[in-house]
Amino acid sequence: MEEDTKPWSEFTEEEKEARRFTAKNHNWGSNRIGILNEETGIINIEKKNKVVEKEEYDYPIEHFLNISYNKAGEELERKVNIDMVANYLIEKFDIKTVFGIKEESLYVYGGGIWERQGRGILISEIERILYSYAKNNIVKEIFDKVKRKTEVSREDFDIVPEYMAVVNNCIIDLNDIDNIKIIPHDKKYNFKKKFNINYNPKADCKKIKRFLTETFYVCDLPQVQEYGGMLLVKRYIQKKAAILQGPKDTGKSVFLNLMSSFCGKKNSAGLSLQKISQGKTFDLLVLKDAFVNLHDDLSSNDLSDTGGFKKAVGDGEICGEEKFGDYIRFKNSAKHIFACNKIPSVKDIDDDAYYDRWLIWILDRVVSKKNNKLINELTEDEELSGLLNWFIEGYVRLVKNNGFSNEKTCEEIRELMIHNSNPIAKFSSECLVYSAGSKITKEEMYTAYCEFCTKQKPIVSPDTKTKIGNSLTRFAPFVQDAKSGGDRYWLNVKIRDTWDTFSNIQEYDLSNKSDVNIKDMCFSKVSQTPQNNGFLTDKEFEELKEELI
Repeated sequence: MEEDTKPWSEFTEEEKEARRFTAKNHNWGSNRIGILNEETGIINIEKKNKVVEKEEYDYPIEHFLNISYNKAGEELERKVNIDMVANYLIEKFDIKTVFGIKEESLYVYGGGIWERQGRGILISEIERILYSYAKNNIVKEIFDKVKRKTEVSREDFDIVPEYMAVVNNCIIDLNDIDNIKIIPHDKKYNFKKKFNINYNPKADCKKIKRFLTETFYVCDLPQVQEYGGMLLVKRYIQKKAAILQGPKDTGKSVFLNLMSSFCGKKNSAGLSLQKISQGKTFDLLVLKDAFVNLHDDLSSNDLSDTGGFKKAVGDGEICGEEKFGDYIRFKNSAKHIFACNKIPSVKDIDDDAYYDRWLIWILDRVVSKKNNKLINELTEDEELSGLLNWFIEGYVRLVKNNGFSNEKTCEEIRELMIHNSNPIAKFSSECLVYSAGSKITKEEMYTAYCEFCTKQKPIVSPDTKTKIGNSLTRFAPFVQDAKSGGDRYWLNVKIRDTWDTFSNIQEYDLSNKSDVNIKDMCFSKVSQTPQNNGFLTDKEFEELKEELI
């Protein structure tokens, strides 16, 4: 403790003895001792050991002050020792400061992660130890000193282990799927976010599994589990985003809320597909360090450019900008899950790189009686701990198989997305067939198209004659626009007498296993052989399979 004092030689014997007693017996804090310098009369506070745990220190206010005396031993002045306070804060709290071009960010370590709330923590502590001495100018000086002493580069601080997941009570090391390790928290890893979940290897999530079984098709459940496992790592080990498509009251919002609770609201972004594709830097910054990007009720507005989305799903570097702050380049590791009634269409329907980045989960079981307490039941601590274990299993399977279970081809995804997003595309695929030399007047074609739209469930609003005129050849390339005199017609095309659609499929008898086209088109439970996913008993699975098939 540095302080201005009269020379030791001018102390009386009583004053010397009192100072020795103070140095030896005062409570200077955990693992701290006072050492009196009998040449200067200054008491220096030192650690008993070189390595000391960060604990609560309870120093007297005088410890942080420079006190000057006159020759008579009378106190003249007290000033805050800026270095002493700064060093105290650095010793009590683990602090790192990242300087930017426009401002700096101060992080404090606690609970396994570095949190960007250091300023508030330090101000509270300065107020506590300095009382009335904590003037604005003093606090600023202390902050400036702390920041200069704890500076780290953004590049170094942004490096975190990609295959480790931080939870409340440990770190789960997923680097080796054959030897998953549980290790203690450590500040050296530079983690900024964690899952607010306790790891419990014995926990199960029976309520969540029941909800998922009732909501998703059996053939999609392994993908759901594997994609959940991908949330645990900071890499796109498979370049995929997921989209839930279906009418209202089919569980889409409940599932997204479950994922938000699992990852934590602070660790979740909420950008729409359109905003990601537009690629505005102010919008994209929310993806930095996030675990997941969730967006419900996705707009069906067309996407004019898919480049931003493809970059955000595939470990590519994207740019973000803080408002009135720095311009930051980072690799996005937030996984994307969207929900919609109708999938947005894209301008370039032949962009295989776009379609190849999607997992599509169709949700079509409408819940007639809502359980308003369902999300609370699904997000109980035990359930979330069990979900963590289930996702770890999915991650292991994803890595071992080097791909998702029951994954559809790029062409299948393309057809599904186009059909869902564009009624003209759906009409072309399901109702029109090539017939050389056959012709249909444009009025007849439009009438058939409108009839097709009215038979959808729910009913689809038909596009205008102009739009179908401009778009039909994109989705049915064998069709030619022709005219003869004053008549305009479509050439080389014929309309099927009957057509099968995704929406009216329930009119058919799904027990008819010979109807291959219907089964392939509708994502029916009989379209793929159901597999027991490991969380149903054999009896429960057989009952479910019997019900589905």
